[in-house]
Amino acid sequence: TDMQPGLVTAKFGGSSLSTAAMVRTVVEIVRSDRSRRAIVVSAPGTRYKGDIKITDLLAAWARDGCAGDSVHFKEVAERFEVLTRDLGVVDFDLPNKLARIQSLMVTAKAFTPEILHECAMSRGEWLNAQLIAHVLGYTFIDAADFISFSEDGTYHHTATIRRAEGVRIRERMADGIVIPGFYGSTVSRAIRTFPRDGSDITGSIVA
Repeated sequence: TDMQPGLVTAKFGGSSLSTAAMVRTVVEIVRSDRSRRAIVVSAPGTRYKGDIKITDLLAAWARDGCAGDSVHFKEVAERFEVLTRDLGVVDFDLPNKLARIQSLMVTAKAFTPEILHECAMSRGEWLNAQLIAHVLGYTFIDAADFISFSEDGTYHHTATIRRAEGVRIRERMADGIVIPGFYGSTVSRAIRTFPRDGSDITGSIVA
């Protein structure tokens, strides 16, 4: 979608980011047209029939109570370890980012079980967007810093526009940005999500 002359928003879903080979294809697509300066990404999807989406693993982790030793969280960590290894990324601090996810969930437990669940499910987009930004050499902008929800979990467009101006989305887009889809935050910084496949909504908002 055209933002202004020379600037385009592109959104990539989970199936197009599920393996290193798919990520390389996305990188080629982005770099083939320099007008593609705002990239919105989903969490990695399934790699083969019977595989489990990252988002579903995180939902199961939430049902486990977000325990650090949950088998589901370990599967998420292993998926990203394979992805970063196969991409040949050696300076992406994955252990630190996984630790930040676990730390955030400790804080999120102060909110309702629904918010805890949504926060856990959003972390695949959060982590994948940072990885894609790293590979592209673009700037990562957290959707929670501007995509706004009311406290009841409904999207708040006016607040989103105001906060987007605060984090200088338009100016920073000129150098390339990557934004995670699917989620945003409330004034109290509780993570809230759109319905499943909501990264498409994020892409429309960014555009």
